[in-house]
Amino acid sequence: MGSRVFTAFLAAALGLVATAAQKTAPNGSTGVTGVKGTVLDENGKPVLGATIWHDNLDVVENGMIEWPVSDAKGEFLLTGILPGRNRVCASKENAGYANASRVFYDRFTPCPIVTVREGEVASGVVIKVGPKAARVFGTVYDASTGQPPSRAVVAFLDAASAKEFIATQAGRDGRFSILLPFGTPINVQASAPGYQTWSCSSDGTEAHAEPILLKSGESKELHIRLRPIKTSSP
Repeated sequence: MGSRVFTAFLAAALGLVATAAQKTAPNGSTGVTGVKGTVLDENGKPVLGATIWHDNLDVVENGMIEWPVSDAKGEFLLTGILPGRNRVCASKENAGYANASRVFYDRFTPCPIVTVREGEVASGVVIKVGPKAARVFGTVYDASTGQPPSRAVVAFLDAASAKEFIATQAGRDGRFSILLPFGTPINVQASAPGYQTWSCSSDGTEAHAEPILLKSGESKELHIRLRPIKTSSP
């Protein structure tokens, strides 16, 4: 287990994410490189149980790293991160708050960028989440048998550009759920091996695709019927 992952796991297990003891060096630094702050919702209230993410913008292909959750006061502490410019984000998907660093969600409140120095903890960082995303959920099933197909994928594309998209795989029971940006027309497509591609429309075809447009916090349920690809007889 890597040192960062171990540190995150240990802090979460002991419930010391925001109260970990630190030793102060003679020069005033703590000897720990980190970020300390608070997660607030769209109404300025602390968010309990938000997952904290960060990536170092000065390191190529560093990627977002998941850290422990915020406490009852919305407070968090990240330690052992690389010095430099760090983007810090928060998410709580079950409450409708998506990670704003990801494609599709980057149109929400932007994540703060914090300059962290070696051996110091940058404190007073505020991560604002919200407004709440929209949610689309539902079931994918075989139009003939009513059974969930294997490896079904539901994709969501920006109707304006058709370039940005996000996808989720349905479970073994055919169910799926995903957060989407509100106020943005989204085309929905679904596919599975051995089936025709389905589009959200009156007849299930891409030619008549009808984008969905949801409000903040709104949910929409879809029942997706995939038709098997007809094979010609030998």
